[in-house]
Amino acid sequence: MDILNLNHTCSEINLPLCKVLKDTPCGYTGRSLPVFGTNLNTFFTIIILLAAMFCTFRMIKGANKKYSAVGRKEMVTFFYMYLATISLETVLVSGVLKKNVLVYLTSLQLSFANSTVFCLFIGGLTSTSLVDIGLLKSILIVRVVTFVYFVTSIVVIYMFLMAKNSFIICFFTFILNLGLAFLYLILQVLKLIRLDAEVWAYGTLIISALFFMSGILPLFFGSEYIALLSDRYLDGLFFFHLFIFCGIIMIHKYWLSVCENEAECISLIVKGEIKNV
Repeated sequence: MDILNLNHTCSEINLPLCKVLKDTPCGYTGRSLPVFGTNLNTFFTIIILLAAMFCTFRMIKGANKKYSAVGRKEMVTFFYMYLATISLETVLVSGVLKKNVLVYLTSLQLSFANSTVFCLFIGGLTSTSLVDIGLLKSILIVRVVTFVYFVTSIVVIYMFLMAKNSFIICFFTFILNLGLAFLYLILQVLKLIRLDAEVWAYGTLIISALFFMSGILPLFFGSEYIALLSDRYLDGLFFFHLFIFCGIIMIHKYWLSVCENEAECISLIVKGEIKNV
């Protein structure tokens, strides 16, 4: 029950939502270090988040250059959602904000995090030749549905953060996202089977899943040992973002490994006839 009400998680890792939901601070937070006269909490977590932001910009730039790749715009949208999530996370974990604005920015950040996972799932569903027929565009579906989900997330998360209902927040930000990630994994395996993909595509998909699973572990245990071994220069939040970011990179590599193969299987409607390219 401590897991569902986030008591255990907030005792292990200093998530921004814990500052809103719980009055007891996490005992395994990374050291504060002075930067230009301002003390920044979890300094090395901020460094890894800044590095993730830079690399995400690079991945967006690279994806935009692949003009003919299937699912290019869906993947770019996914990267932008992730970029917004970690940008807000950087501000929230720094400790420079006043408490009266935390609930608003935390609601926004969690909504972006939810929408990032949802965007990945919907993009995996729609970025096929079966959707891009006539005026029905995959990217339009992804953006509209993701926007609706984002707005819904803001309303729900803000309401239950204000009510300090940890159970609903846990379900909406952890359990639901895990379910969507699992469904995405299953759908991609089915797609690889349909495309008769090479073993490398399966490998990158499995490695990305392993990284995401590794990122979940600091939410439940290990923060005490991380703090002891690193003399509190690092904390569980650092490794949470490190592994999640590695998972994002592997999803990018997975997409690169399948988009060329998938492009060979696109069906086009030409004068009422379906032809394969």
